[in-house]
Amino acid sequence: MNFEKRIVIAFSIILVLIVGLSFLDGFTGFVVNSYGGAVEYQDALPGNTIKGDLLVNVEGEGIIKEVVDVTGEVADWVILEDTNYIFVPNVDNKIPYKIVVPEDVEPGTYKLRFSVRSVQDFEKESILSNQVVSSLDVLISIGEEEENRFTIKEFEVYDFEETNQLDFLLEIENKGNNEEDLEISVILTDLEGNYLTEKRFSGKMYAFETQEIKYGFAPELEAGDYIAEAYVQVGDLRKKETSFFKVYKDGQMIKKASILGTGIYVKNEEVFVTTIVKNTGESVLELSLTGTIEGRETQTSTERIHPGDYETFEYQYGAFEAGDYLLTTEILAHSVVLGDQLTNLYVSDEGVVTLEIGFIGILILIIISLISSHFLLKKRLKK
Repeated sequence: MNFEKRIVIAFSIILVLIVGLSFLDGFTGFVVNSYGGAVEYQDALPGNTIKGDLLVNVEGEGIIKEVVDVTGEVADWVILEDTNYIFVPNVDNKIPYKIVVPEDVEPGTYKLRFSVRSVQDFEKESILSNQVVSSLDVLISIGEEEENRFTIKEFEVYDFEETNQLDFLLEIENKGNNEEDLEISVILTDLEGNYLTEKRFSGKMYAFETQEIKYGFAPELEAGDYIAEAYVQVGDLRKKETSFFKVYKDGQMIKKASILGTGIYVKNEEVFVTTIVKNTGESVLELSLTGTIEGRETQTSTERIHPGDYETFEYQYGAFEAGDYLLTTEILAHSVVLGDQLTNLYVSDEGVVTLEIGFIGILILIIISLISSHFLLKKRLKK
């Protein structure tokens, strides 16, 4: 085999590698899972507000930033709480949105699209943002007749210790196409059915909305087993759900928490930190974080986190000189340390733009292919 044929074969192999690496999940950043089908709101009423959640699941490690765009013929109907979000990989991350249907809308079906762009690098602006874009289409058909339906998807009262408060989770889905008044009553009894106490709430549900209510109060219960009944009224309809729970003596329940990821963004020599913490124990926890860099300590506000849930903590430090530093993060539950994490960071004295490793790999292969083609062309010209 002559030299020219070898160059051609090598060039072909490099091209195959470039194409293959480009399709490799996560090689150039995080991957946003594809959505199947579309969300459809049927018989939406003019003048009503639809409320929903866009669920996004990303694959990878560490926490990442997400940017959400809305396009389509009725994009101006959409209200987002924000366009920039911080997500945890491998869990369902919620992006709440509202769709305000105009009073004078014509009958028909309207379409809009949510697009999610992920940005991996917290520490500095990157020349390569994630190239994976995931989209979800939303179809809205306009109707005329009101429909009132709802369901209680979940009602759970969490076990707690005597000196702590009672916390519950109540998830309600309005399957109707109209905004409705919401009335809730949570009644506590012992196992014999004897009335102990109750709490009442009121609010509103938007059309097609799923509402997740997390609430806590202190009912002064002794250690033992109890029953909680939730009476929910949406519009003219009323339903009931029951949950059993237990009150423990102080110190009997397992309290655990872990850090899912920490993102560090350095701008103008100041350090901005985002840490996501998950409650991995049995009881509801009041948690805060303490972060320390070079003896400079910052403590966050306290957040109440249900078992299995996670919370985002954000804090920052003033200017640092250029150099390498170590961030020590501790999870605190009333001054008790439940976990910690060490994170290395670098503060630059100039605006350095970096490339992701995956992109650098592809770039090197492209350069090699260009050099190979140069020698091949040069050899042919000599002939």
